[in-house]
Amino acid sequence: MRRITSVRVGRVWTALGAMALARALAVLIPTAALAAQEGRVEIEEGNRLYEEQRYQEARVRYLEALRKAPELALAHFNEGNALYREGDFESSAEAYMEALDRSDPEWRSQAWYNLGNAMLEQQQTEGAIDAYTEALRLDPADQDAKHNLEYALRLLQQQQQQEQDQQEQGGEEGDEEEQSGEDQQDQRDQGEQNQSEDGEEQNDGQTSASEGGDEGEGETPPAEGERSEMTPEQAARLLQAVTEDPDEVNRKAAQPTGRNPRKDW
Repeated sequence: MRRITSVRVGRVWTALGAMALARALAVLIPTAALAAQEGRVEIEEGNRLYEEQRYQEARVRYLEALRKAPELALAHFNEGNALYREGDFESSAEAYMEALDRSDPEWRSQAWYNLGNAMLEQQQTEGAIDAYTEALRLDPADQDAKHNLEYALRLLQQQQQQEQDQQEQGGEEGDEEEQSGEDQQDQRDQGEQNQSEDGEEQNDGQTSASEGGDEGEGETPPAEGERSEMTPEQAARLLQAVTEDPDEVNRKAAQPTGRNPRKDW
């Protein structure tokens, strides 16, 4: 099991084969950074309640801060953490996105990381990949973001392989049903031909018609499963870049497809 670094708090681990996901949130940002800014008192009180694991009450304080200072990124970020702790991952991701729209550049990598965690909790694997990639671009030294990006990429590859296996299995079952139908039709045609020579022309017509029908049935389109925006080849290349050439990932900015979560501020 991978050790938790001192920067993260409250991590939970789940296994993906031999790999585990770091689900830590960012630490609370010191309110000293707010100076005399509106909402500071409410955020300080919210942080105290958060540390006491009174997350719902903490969120109320953060919302009070937002009523006084709607553009306060710190309040959005900490609200996201409180929602995450309560298990409301969709709302927490929305709060992190609000923080990203307003946050100082030095905070953004943490917001992207938390957003990635929240998206994974919602099984939005590709959105999480985008978020972790962006976190790494902003902070290449973030080992937790790198670890979770590898985890999400391997998870995506598993999901894509499962979808491919299901499609192939569905195609094989369709071929077996078609072959069974053709065999039954051949038996019926043979029986009709044996009844009388006078009915041969009619039987030939029926056989021709049935064969034409079989050909039409055989042209069934492949099952339309939900296709991931990232192809298996793209996922494999990105995973290789993460494991072998992290600088390549850092040079490419992610294009987020959804919401992303990270640590508490």
